[in-house]
Amino acid sequence: MLFKNYRMLFAAAAVFALVAALAAAGVLRSYLKLTDVVVAARDILPDRVIAAEDVTVASLPLRAAGGSASGIDEVAGKVCRGYVPAGMTVPLQSLSDAAAAGVSGRLAAYPGTAAMALNAAVDTTVGNSLLVGNKVDVYGILKEKAGMRLLAAAVPVLVTPAAEGGSGSAAKAVVVAVTPDQSSSILSARSEGADLVCVLRKAGD
Repeated sequence: MLFKNYRMLFAAAAVFALVAALAAAGVLRSYLKLTDVVVAARDILPDRVIAAEDVTVASLPLRAAGGSASGIDEVAGKVCRGYVPAGMTVPLQSLSDAAAAGVSGRLAAYPGTAAMALNAAVDTTVGNSLLVGNKVDVYGILKEKAGMRLLAAAVPVLVTPAAEGGSGSAAKAVVVAVTPDQSSSILSARSEGADLVCVLRKAGD
């Protein structure tokens, strides 16, 4: 019976110690005015899409956290315009949507692909309606053989003439992300004199 009482006392003491520790931590956090901020778990390079595992959350004094992201959901899927070394906070003002990143940054969202430019025309821009992030099927039309074939399916669009403001060399091309096999198919069709046509897929396809 005595042993049982000791066990109960030890358990109660452990609970009280835990409560006291939590209370002390809360008081310390309140005294230091700590807040949650997002910091880089590894070096974050400019114009690269940030993955959730690239960052973590830490507690810092409020004064040192000004302008920093406070939740991973604010950062994941975005790109940073500058270099953020591991351990440093991620400033909100340095973040932008992935579509606003350079082509190499946008490619990071599509592993195993490379960028390829298609001449901008009514057929390849789908009447100039393409937007960055759309997906298209690329067909080759061979006039001499009076036939066509699918060259690349569900190809992500990285750059459109409209996105480039209608000026410069980029405004004359549609840039897509293609796998090595897709790239070979398109280049082979081009060498045969095929006209290229992009067919826009509906959102979510």
